[in-house]
Amino acid sequence: MRLVRTTVILLAALAAGAACAPSDPDAPGDWCEEAIVNLTSGQQRLYDYSRARHPNLDREWIATKPNPPATEASISAAEQRLGTHFDQQLRQQFAHADGWQSFAGTSSLYSTSELTTDSPVRTIMNDLMDEFGVTADELGVQSLDDLILIGANDVSDTFILTTGCPDDNCASAPVWD
Repeated sequence: MRLVRTTVILLAALAAGAACAPSDPDAPGDWCEEAIVNLTSGQQRLYDYSRARHPNLDREWIATKPNPPATEASISAAEQRLGTHFDQQLRQQFAHADGWQSFAGTSSLYSTSELTTDSPVRTIMNDLMDEFGVTADELGVQSLDDLILIGANDVSDTFILTTGCPDDNCASAPVWD
């Protein structure tokens, strides 16, 4: 299991190779839309390359599209279920894509309906954190229960985590993968 602290825009951190975040976070523009365009374009290039090299292999999972946007009601319901507020960047992400299967290789971002404190993947994550001695202090949180599991890979050994915010006016929260 690998946990690396990241404090940049969620999709930009997860798709850094796509260079999707503007250098000035206050610059006008829709960072989510730009990130999605860059990431799907990169996926398509990888798909085309792989298909040209190995035409008989099924590579459809490489070029995935994000889910349709979440509604404000589903975002609020997820916050209530988790007992926290999402930062503005995560809310923006959900307003553009309510989850994304295989957005980066075998890693997926969960939809608002999949965000829960008691999923089987969360249990695996907690067990691995115990096994490797990961502490709340190490991650800069008061409790490991403060972590929100927002994605994982398909074998549940890499997790995408963030934290909630004390109020609904938080611009950005840390992201770990």
